[in-house]
Amino acid sequence: MEIRNDVKISVIVPVYNGEKTIERCLDSILAQTIDRCEIICVDDGSNDSTVEIIDRYIKEHEISIVILLRQKHGGAGCARNYGIKNAHGKYVAFIDADDCFYDADALEKMYNVCILNNVFICGSKVKIVNKNVTRDAEFCKENELRYNIKLNYADYQMDYGFISYIYDRGFLLDNGIEFPIYRRYEDPVFLVKAMSAAKTFSVADTTLYCINESDYHGKFDGIVVIDLLRAILENLIFSMKNGYDILFNRTMKRLNYEYAYIILNSLDFNQFAQNEIIMGFLLRINEVDREYCGKSDHLIRLLKQVAKRAATGTKLYQYDLKERIKDEGRIAIYGAGLYGQGFLNFLASNGFKEKVVCFCDKNAEKINLIDDVRVFSIKQVKEMNCKIYVAVGECYQEEVEESLKNNGIYEFEMLDGMFLYRVSSYGNKNHF
Repeated sequence: MEIRNDVKISVIVPVYNGEKTIERCLDSILAQTIDRCEIICVDDGSNDSTVEIIDRYIKEHEISIVILLRQKHGGAGCARNYGIKNAHGKYVAFIDADDCFYDADALEKMYNVCILNNVFICGSKVKIVNKNVTRDAEFCKENELRYNIKLNYADYQMDYGFISYIYDRGFLLDNGIEFPIYRRYEDPVFLVKAMSAAKTFSVADTTLYCINESDYHGKFDGIVVIDLLRAILENLIFSMKNGYDILFNRTMKRLNYEYAYIILNSLDFNQFAQNEIIMGFLLRINEVDREYCGKSDHLIRLLKQVAKRAATGTKLYQYDLKERIKDEGRIAIYGAGLYGQGFLNFLASNGFKEKVVCFCDKNAEKINLIDDVRVFSIKQVKEMNCKIYVAVGECYQEEVEESLKNNGIYEFEMLDGMFLYRVSSYGNKNHF
């Protein structure tokens, strides 16, 4: 479809069974101050009232503002590609139906920065909301970006946060840049290829996107994990070919820490063919990493964990943990995030919630109460004479251990990462 001068930005909304959140999403787009903006809703085969809700918005607003496209269920990446091809705007932005835009003038500021600096891509900041607690997205902190000037992608090599950018639609089409049809991790592949082709980008001093973490219901079964590994492998090979060392190391860290528990949890003893494919991708990734680091005997951390899990297992760990907790007095949980909340649910399901005195978190001043449990600082917890269980991802454990010891706390237990994944909302909740 042609690019029309009368449309500055097309906002593409892939939606599948989004009846509970699509109105909030559309209202946040309509609240944007930029003129000549269209909304492209791509229904991905919904079987709830999503289409009826969007039809109502079309009747309430001009047809040129809200457009509905429909396709068979093919996933978010496929829906976004369909939206790009049918949009009219000079630039495109993306938003998932369970999220919303944050600053009302964000798109206007980003569009103006694109025109000012003559760039194909312009980014912004991202907020995350969970149970009325708002924080900055962690991936925004990975790079210290300067605002309103032209930046070189090679200096930053980011892979996360594609939703915080707007993209020149003609540039995407001319370079054949689209979302791969993966069920997970398709967006980092898209962002890396777009940024690499553009070479330069800008960032506006505004917050466009707000992720509603409490509405996230993504599931990682074995089939989805295979797509995840396929996408990670694609980014690793791309970064190695293009000399993106920061991106390569960042992707390996995501694999070994951020996605480790998800991948380990997907290994099902009853799914031998599926396990073989997953292990095949892990071995291929190991080969790529060996080539990158130049060590023929190198074994990635995740493969070591696979061997360890096969030898021990999580159920035995849970049994031993429950036996230890029976003899405990007062308990404090370090980590008020999803892992900490998952551990609290585990304690409650086993009749131990009354032992929990509080959460302990470095952001205690921003969080007062979680599930009727108070949140205190390390210094406050030190005076309570209770056993501290640390419920954070393995990539944060060294930092937390150092912080506790610096505050004179030496009696604490680091909870197993795979166990935390299983009892959190990321994993299967029926493992208690």
